[in-house]
Amino acid sequence: MSVARQLCIVFKSWIIAAILLLSFAFAPANVEAAGTIFPDKTYTDYTLNIGSKQLFPVPLSVTGATYSQVINIDDSIATVTVQETPSPQYVVEPRRLGMTTVEYEWIHATGDRERHKFTITVTDPRVSNIPTIKVADRDEYVQLDAVEINALADMFNANWSNNVTQTQMYFEKGDRVFSRPRLDQTNPTKPYVSTAKVAEDDRAVFKVTTSVGTQRVTATYYKDYSVNTSPIHDSTKVERLNVSRDGNVNISLQSSGMFTDPDGDKLNFTVTASPSGIVQTELQGEILTVKSISTGTVQLEITARDGRGGDDVTGTMEIHAWMPSVAGIAGTYSEVNNVVEMQSARSGTYYLLRFSERLPDVAALERLAATGVARKATAGAAGDSVQLPIDKSQSFTNELAAGLYGVYHSDGSTVTLERVLELQSKEQLKAEILEEAKRRGKSKADITDARIWLLKQGNNDYIRAKFALLVSGE
Repeated sequence: MSVARQLCIVFKSWIIAAILLLSFAFAPANVEAAGTIFPDKTYTDYTLNIGSKQLFPVPLSVTGATYSQVINIDDSIATVTVQETPSPQYVVEPRRLGMTTVEYEWIHATGDRERHKFTITVTDPRVSNIPTIKVADRDEYVQLDAVEINALADMFNANWSNNVTQTQMYFEKGDRVFSRPRLDQTNPTKPYVSTAKVAEDDRAVFKVTTSVGTQRVTATYYKDYSVNTSPIHDSTKVERLNVSRDGNVNISLQSSGMFTDPDGDKLNFTVTASPSGIVQTELQGEILTVKSISTGTVQLEITARDGRGGDDVTGTMEIHAWMPSVAGIAGTYSEVNNVVEMQSARSGTYYLLRFSERLPDVAALERLAATGVARKATAGAAGDSVQLPIDKSQSFTNELAAGLYGVYHSDGSTVTLERVLELQSKEQLKAEILEEAKRRGKSKADITDARIWLLKQGNNDYIRAKFALLVSGE
């Protein structure tokens, strides 16, 4: 209903109504992911005398908001409605002595929601010892298997030595979520004790009944619970990622498998890098971006929280930041073998393929080598030299394109990344030689420009010399 008017919505389908009734038998909070997230609430206590109704201003800025009464735990004590103008006020109609607990939800035009929970105590100036609320317990997240203790003597003001005739506590779902509350007679406060059994929501109702003259007066309060299971860190899910200098990698922490939540809660994360100065980290929700700013190995300590009182869990991720080295020029050139050479190699098999943040396994490397996507060469003994072709050759019908590549080593079971290389593109280097020509006032490069460019590079191998000659002759 709105502040301007109340709307009555009639569901045509009793099935929908039944589903909603089961889903919202009580509504302690908005639901995010699978677990209940309790909304912020304002708590107030109101007192009025039996007899005539009384107006109480709504202690929230709710002009223009819609509202609904979530619950009046005992409307035999008092009824509550809302007077909309000139400003929202609660209209409380007292019915008998005692105390009830009421909750309203206010929804602003922006969609923001506010909850107001308040007690109403109906008194009589001629009557004393009417029980009232002492401590308005807040909604509570309880961990699975935790023991919950509620002492009504700490919750209510009452003449406990003379007037209290009965106390009662029960859960609305019976003993499904919590064990049935029992009185601990050995404790001076005689609290009710129960144990959380199932990760669900439930509402506890507390009642104190006193004898006031010939009357029995009851005070009733409630508290909403959400039983929670802590997140879990899977220590077998060890992330070891590689990132090139000035490159970055995006990681979905929620779907990485490192962390799970039995309740399906949306997890929140914090990240700390050690040592500092190698990578920068940024969290956008559950997406972790790691950017390399130097070279080296860094440990990321990642902590996951469920936001519902569960234990924090922490895992680690290892990041290797690499500085790519220029290994050559992509392409095939006549009369010369265009290769990446690994001198003083370790015994085992080497693979050259596109750089990836995650290490491929041996089977993946073999598949890529069989299709020509990766280059493969074997070092028979330690200290051998191996060559990994870049160009077309008798063994390969394709040449590797420009970009970042990794040289991977396998001993048959373990794969390691040995180097990160850059293959430069022909177009990029042609542009560099042409730029050299333009600095000398020419529109086209010749052998002189190519020679100057070649000498400036400080890496006068056969491929670069061959390339310079090709460009100068075009």
